[in-house]
Amino acid sequence: KKEKARRIFDFETHYPLTVTRKYDHFGSYTSAAGFDIYTARSFPKSFWNRTAFVGSPTGKLLGQFHLEPDGKGSYRARNGGNFVASFDEYTAPIQGRPGPDGNLYMLDWNNLIMIHGGELDNPLRDKSHGRIYRITHKECNPDQVLNLKDADTRTLVTVLKHQNMFWRLMAQRKLVQQKRIDAIPFLIEMAGDAGVDDIGSNPGVIHALWTLHGLGQVAGSNPEALTVAEQAVRHRSAAVRKNAVRVLPKTAKSANLLSELLEDPDPNVLRHILLTLSSMPQDDSLGEQIFAIRNRIPTGEGLSSPYQLALVRHGSLLVEQLIAQLPSRDRAKEGKLEKKEVELVNMLENPSFEESEDGLPLNWKSKVHKGNAKLSIDSSLARSGKNSARIESKEGGGAEYLMVPSLEPGEYLLSAWVRTKDVEGMNGVLLKVQGRGLQTKESAKLKGTIDEWQKLQINFRVDSQSGAVVFCLFGAWSEATGTVWFDDVELFQLSSDKVVPKVTKVESLLAKQAFQKGPEEIIKFVKLINTKDEKSSSVFMEGLNDLTDISFEVGQTNRLKALANDAAPANKMALAIFASNNQIDLGLTELANSLTGFEAEILTGNADRGKALASSCISCHGNDFTGMVSERSPSLPQLSDWYMQSQMQKFKYNVRGYEVTDSDGTAMKALMQNYGNQQIADLVAYIRTFESKEQAISLGGDPVKGKAHYQTCIACHQSDGKGNEPLNAPSLLGQSDLYVYNQLIKFRNGHRGNGSGDKSGKIMQMSAKLLTDDQAMKDLAAYLTTLR
Repeated sequence: KKEKARRIFDFETHYPLTVTRKYDHFGSYTSAAGFDIYTARSFPKSFWNRTAFVGSPTGKLLGQFHLEPDGKGSYRARNGGNFVASFDEYTAPIQGRPGPDGNLYMLDWNNLIMIHGGELDNPLRDKSHGRIYRITHKECNPDQVLNLKDADTRTLVTVLKHQNMFWRLMAQRKLVQQKRIDAIPFLIEMAGDAGVDDIGSNPGVIHALWTLHGLGQVAGSNPEALTVAEQAVRHRSAAVRKNAVRVLPKTAKSANLLSELLEDPDPNVLRHILLTLSSMPQDDSLGEQIFAIRNRIPTGEGLSSPYQLALVRHGSLLVEQLIAQLPSRDRAKEGKLEKKEVELVNMLENPSFEESEDGLPLNWKSKVHKGNAKLSIDSSLARSGKNSARIESKEGGGAEYLMVPSLEPGEYLLSAWVRTKDVEGMNGVLLKVQGRGLQTKESAKLKGTIDEWQKLQINFRVDSQSGAVVFCLFGAWSEATGTVWFDDVELFQLSSDKVVPKVTKVESLLAKQAFQKGPEEIIKFVKLINTKDEKSSSVFMEGLNDLTDISFEVGQTNRLKALANDAAPANKMALAIFASNNQIDLGLTELANSLTGFEAEILTGNADRGKALASSCISCHGNDFTGMVSERSPSLPQLSDWYMQSQMQKFKYNVRGYEVTDSDGTAMKALMQNYGNQQIADLVAYIRTFESKEQAISLGGDPVKGKAHYQTCIACHQSDGKGNEPLNAPSLLGQSDLYVYNQLIKFRNGHRGNGSGDKSGKIMQMSAKLLTDDQAMKDLAAYLTTLR
């Protein structure tokens, strides 16, 4: 499967100046437009190659994100808030890009209405105007605007060193497109420059290398150009090194050179080395060198996929050697699970207030929010350690200690130990937690005098990745008098609902590559694995899990069946899955049938609560949830409760919406991350209060022919098309022929139904492949529109 681009931003919140909404921005970058990095030098140094600008037309603002390496082969983009924000209702920034003078040019769509084209017919839509703003910095030293129309070769080469990438790219483009061969000696000289600029880069070398590449000089025809490129891979600038490895020709010599660079200290350079190696001619001798750096590769991070690609390319002969090195099998220890003690870890920093700065606890925000109150560290009274955090007020006031930890979906327990003296007031002393992805919770409220330490606690649930605000409150936005001491504040995660993408280990990938060669290779490696330690060898056996369409002769099946019978318990599951996927009998049918697949949690919903959650569904499914042809969305009210809940949960847990090419599915997957299972049930309950309506018929299918095709569907969906819950078969009534047709196409092409544990989806994939062509699907869709 194609891998989705990883998100690198820390949070998507944006900060509009007004509550006026252009359709809806939901408090975040729902209409993010553009991601342009400041690549000039006229603004202060803090902007250079570091600040990126993102338009948010629904919020009337241009945001800024600050880029920094994450140390794992990618980057972080820190949300820096607004760069430009407007009160003008027509302002709709869609791009911020450095211009030829080094200033920032902001493109403003200048429109009151920001919504999908067919969604709203409104005379206030402006289709004729736009605005461009030129934004300067008070410390700005604008670039001189050049005229390169008739520039000679030497001038163009010199411009490759210009401080503004706008001009560097223009010069490079002219040199390459006009085939300025006379530039080659100057380019080779420039590419040999060992210097670096104020941010550790050398743009002149980078552009010289790419210009030589564009002129075909580093492919081997010009030894001098190739030599300077090979030398540049060891340049002291990481920016130069990662560009130099990319211009190398795809030759065995280049592959060997890159293998010598695998210890490069910069993870982003290493990422490009690995990606380039993955496209070099296969060389099995490099496999061991690539495998040797596996401990430097963080699982699931930016280096993971490039590393796997490079290893699979050059490590095809490595798997047998790796398996042979495993510990020998000990049958007496097989099948025994190691007991793991779960240790709860306090998620708060400085929870006992032992660290302080200027008389206040470090890492906590100390704040008076009403009247007069004093916050301080008290070293004369503590439950543990030396300090507690004290709040007192004689005249009456409200104050707090707060912290904002980032929490993943799941269950949490917040607690703190408290002592009080003469506390009076409406709210007294309490704990509180609130945030975007959770329901606000408060502890019991304490008043009076409590001479012994007493524990306050709250259980709460987080439904989506969120920053939760943890409060230790005195007065709670009303006035209180007296004194309170807080100590030993604890926040524990009790369970996790975080969707963890499946990570395939490199050993499994190598084994899969070997298994794909056919039955004899599978038999050979299973026989070898059967002689090795169960725990160590299971990762190699998992290479069988995704293999399909491998044909076995009877004799080969019997040999593999005997090996399956002798396999270690932990390895039988992979063999059972393989047998099921390839329709062969290995004597593991019962085990294969035990694979329960994805099971939805069907809950009782509350329509009143669901109404508050439904606003984000309307833009695609319509105000009555009966679907919109322009958005390719289905009608929902007629669908059963269990089916809608299960499908929404599939999106939430990455069983649907996993395929990059399924834009509708990925949009639903992103949306469902913000809902817990109970919220999904509430949303479904509200949707089912609406009535379905007759759907459009637009594809011109033949219902008579479609009825014949439907005969293979009756076993699950019944003759009337109303479905069968025990078989996980939904009702097919009430949908447009276009929607049904699109879903059949997705099943046939593997864009739906391939999710982990989606057993019913895999059945539908097989059924869709029985339809001979697209016309058969249109005919079937037409027939379904005739059912009532």
